Amino acid sequence: MESDNHAEPQLLHRHPVTRIASAHGLLSWLTPIFAIILYILTIIYAWRSDLVSRNELFGGSPAKALQILNILSWFGNSLLGLAIAQAWDLTRAMLTARDPNGLCLLDSLALQPGTGIDGLLEIIWRARRVRKFKPGTWSIFRLLSMTVVPILGIVLLSDVEAVPAFYQGSPDPVAFGYGIGPFNASLAQLLQPITDSSFGTRFKQFLSDSDLVVDISSDTDRAGCSSGQLNDTLGPCRAKYFVPGGIEQFAPSLLGSHKFTSTSGIQPVLAKNLHGYHLEYETSNSTLFDQQTECAKYGYNLASFQLCLKDIESQKIAAFLRPCPKSLALNLDCLSNKTWQLDEGWGTTIEVYSRPADIAYNGLNGTILWYQLPNDTLISVNITALELLQVFNVLFNTSNITTPYGQLLKVIGIASNKPTEPFTIWQYFQGLVDLAKNDTRANTRAGIGLQSLLAIPIYHCQAKDYAELRQLLLGQLGGATNTFGQDLISQFPSVDPDTAIYSALLRYGLRVGRGSLLAYIVLAGCSLLLCAITNGLRSCTVVGKRCRNLGPFPLLTHLCDYKTVYADDGDGSLPDIQGTKAKLMKTAHIQVQLARDIVP
Repeated sequence: MESDNHAEPQLLHRHPVTRIASAHGLLSWLTPIFAIILYILTIIYAWRSDLVSRNELFGGSPAKALQILNILSWFGNSLLGLAIAQAWDLTRAMLTARDPNGLCLLDSLALQPGTGIDGLLEIIWRARRVRKFKPGTWSIFRLLSMTVVPILGIVLLSDVEAVPAFYQGSPDPVAFGYGIGPFNASLAQLLQPITDSSFGTRFKQFLSDSDLVVDISSDTDRAGCSSGQLNDTLGPCRAKYFVPGGIEQFAPSLLGSHKFTSTSGIQPVLAKNLHGYHLEYETSNSTLFDQQTECAKYGYNLASFQLCLKDIESQKIAAFLRPCPKSLALNLDCLSNKTWQLDEGWGTTIEVYSRPADIAYNGLNGTILWYQLPNDTLISVNITALELLQVFNVLFNTSNITTPYGQLLKVIGIASNKPTEPFTIWQYFQGLVDLAKNDTRANTRAGIGLQSLLAIPIYHCQAKDYAELRQLLLGQLGGATNTFGQDLISQFPSVDPDTAIYSALLRYGLRVGRGSLLAYIVLAGCSLLLCAITNGLRSCTVVGKRCRNLGPFPLLTHLCDYKTVYADDGDGSLPDIQGTKAKLMKTAHIQVQLARDIVP
């Protein structure tokens, strides 16, 4: 029967709460629309913060870059929370209007946005007592919807960091530099007198030199690298490096330009479209070599090593290195004994390409600060195993003083000499032989050392190095009293600078983990889609139109536009029932219906 105390609310309805129903229907879309806009802006900024990071407001510091993301996500999440609450209220109204008998009050309480976590938990617990499962189900969905906003905040900001980015700071270049040029094996003759200084005692760390090399290996590339366990069954270890070369010949003279006014410890300069080597390595010990034509020994009777090189595919060279055993070294038999040339060692493959990039250097010391590769296009570099082996033959053997270049070196006191670098190389690799028996990570160290050894002559056998030296010496020839300087410089190749160098602006962008960004897109997108569907059903369906006159004030709407019907003959006055539990149990037998006279 119908309660008497609901007569007045029915009379109140004669003066509609919302006289501009159409306008209210349109306004109800504002919350999800603004939430969608903020959602899109947040995703775009998290994905491509570089679009705005040049502006100091967005990228002036790491704090600013992170703060913008935090502001966007906070407003977006707040609007999403409002949109979700609105969607639940619309769902409650449409479920009430759908059935002539109305909606169970217990269901209505579960769907009402004002019902908190404690109320929803109590509905879940009490609903099963009266054998009603919908209220508990709605409560569970409501609880899940309450977790969306905090989860979104955690997901998006859990894997984000501010990263530096550099932009061209001046329209005109402040200097011109040299990119990596083509490989030229004949330049090994010019490099031979300084082999020891070119390789040095730290030859094994060439690929970790932050002035010259950038490690661009991915996690997938490194997945096969040794973990240190003796029973390690991982696959081959791969590595990729970008070698743009350095600007040490220009730093700090670059800073003489009026474009540089900062006095900080970082004076960034930007080399645009700088060509460099792209090197790809993969550990491999399976290649068989011809000991006569594809291998050579370098060093002395006391210490030597064997290096083998072989073309195995287009652009791919297999390399293998084995050091002379200590037992033979002690007896000075490394060069005369041939049995150790079949001993175990370390192998790798190398592929050499060229590619352009934008590189930011610290103009004070030439350290690479940042890089950007415009695309994945790789240009083949023509290097054969035989050429590279011949380069090592020149570098690690006695210099030839009969050539014009050798005669010039003899004048300045550099006579025929044999580098001592092979002793340093032998010492490094021989020291890893015993260590590798107990720790397989020593094999990784040896592999990196071999890779660096191969990269050094590839890097130096190009005209860039000598063109820079030529440029430095030409300025001093004006006061020369003989032709020696000109004769020496004429031995060096001449190439023109090909890379524009600009002053740079340091800004900060964001790097958001792909997993975090994808999770944010899916979770927020699904939530907003459900909110939009709910608003669409309210605007376009017959059931939705039946409750289109309901106002934006839930409590007032409930008093004016709903009526309460009791399904039993008991006392229907809830205020007379003592205890929350008893009242909640009573709501299972009460229906909330849309007042008939407001149905359009």
